[in-house]
Amino acid sequence: MAAPTSSSSVPPPRPSPLAFAVVREPADRAPHEAARHFLARLREPTTLLLALSGGSDSTALLIAFHEAMSAGSPHRLVACTVDHGLRQGSGAEAAQVAALCATLAIPHETARWQHAGVRSAIQAQARLARYRLLADCAGRHGAALILTGHTADDQAETIAMRRARTDAAEDGAATGLSGMADMTLFERRIWIARPFLRLSRQRLRDLLLQRGMSWIEDPSNDNPAFERVRLRRGGAAASVDLQQAEAAERRRRESSARIAALLAERLRFHGQGLGELSLLPNDLEDPDMPRLLAILAGIMGGRAHGPGRQSIDRLMTSLRASHARFAAGRCLFDRRGSRLFLYRELRGLPAEMQLPPGSVTDWDGRFRILNHTRAPLSIRTSCEAQANRDEISRSIPTSIARAAQSSLPLCLHDPLIAEMAPPISLSRRLAPFDTFLPCFDSTMAACFDSLIGREPFPPAPVRDDLS
Repeated sequence: MAAPTSSSSVPPPRPSPLAFAVVREPADRAPHEAARHFLARLREPTTLLLALSGGSDSTALLIAFHEAMSAGSPHRLVACTVDHGLRQGSGAEAAQVAALCATLAIPHETARWQHAGVRSAIQAQARLARYRLLADCAGRHGAALILTGHTADDQAETIAMRRARTDAAEDGAATGLSGMADMTLFERRIWIARPFLRLSRQRLRDLLLQRGMSWIEDPSNDNPAFERVRLRRGGAAASVDLQQAEAAERRRRESSARIAALLAERLRFHGQGLGELSLLPNDLEDPDMPRLLAILAGIMGGRAHGPGRQSIDRLMTSLRASHARFAAGRCLFDRRGSRLFLYRELRGLPAEMQLPPGSVTDWDGRFRILNHTRAPLSIRTSCEAQANRDEISRSIPTSIARAAQSSLPLCLHDPLIAEMAPPISLSRRLAPFDTFLPCFDSTMAACFDSLIGREPFPPAPVRDDLS
């Protein structure tokens, strides 16, 4: 089997202490066994898109799945390399990876990120662009899943980074310490699977050495400008116990299920911009309540991440009064006895904008607006508009109804334009779930979808069996 050859292809370094310290559970099986185990969990014949950078992890993923699918498998494997264009030589590396796929008769695409206008948060933007390009490629090939080569070493580093920002004693659901999910839904359109998340990187490199193969080393893996590299060098990830992380994941799943049950009974939405949660006397003592309030703040405020724990603690203290009004994460919490109303605060709403014909925008993080017309669409807030009582129950206090309605988008278009399609489409977003939805929060996200009347998100094509 052909091996990539270039000046950047190197044999593995000596095993790091992390490789020994992190993986202690029997789940660290051989890569080809993990690949067969994953394929056995697929519900039906499936096309799998493998994210292939040429590094040791993704190359071992390619080899293990290629071998597992070579003997009459009903599944199909394709590969995609994302060239971010952020360093010299990335194009040549993508070509090298494409050549490897050609020797294995695996269809391959190279997707290039166009980032000329990106000026800040380059790493976060690159990550989002990578998954969007992979999802687009998956759509072209009819793939139902994206496979990535994340390992137990990556998981330990992720948990170490989150642990540095999380007080586990205060986090009843251990949401930060649960690490990466083995399945994540991206933009409500395709699932991302991490079949090697319980395998050490050294096991993957051992597979490549056994096959006489090398891999590409990314120089950014040794750049101390990145938090992961600093953690790796400082040994913080080596202290992570992945069995405890799996226990934290179970607690997060349980927390999500309990929150979903509570939501189904006591949360309702009035129109597009107002939520109402019925409070019982002991609700504020519920260990899941801080997490629920943070998620609700994210949804009503249009942010993927809710307020921090200190802000939520202050909110909880405020809500112990029978009448209280508190802002957290761009969301106003307005308690009136046993009724807790939630709506977007008016501060910081988007400025008026023009949406070009045929384009889409995620307005304020709360709404997706598509302009079907042949002319620009003007979008501004309806702060000056009268509250529309037809959309909100008459039982809602007038001041709350007016404030909630005032935070909604007002879309203005030329009424003389004749269109076959409706002039605009406007749909509600759930910012904490609509870009990345980890599988252990899917029960809760499905409940929110039902409450706002959205179509359910696509089910994972893999059985939920982690044994």
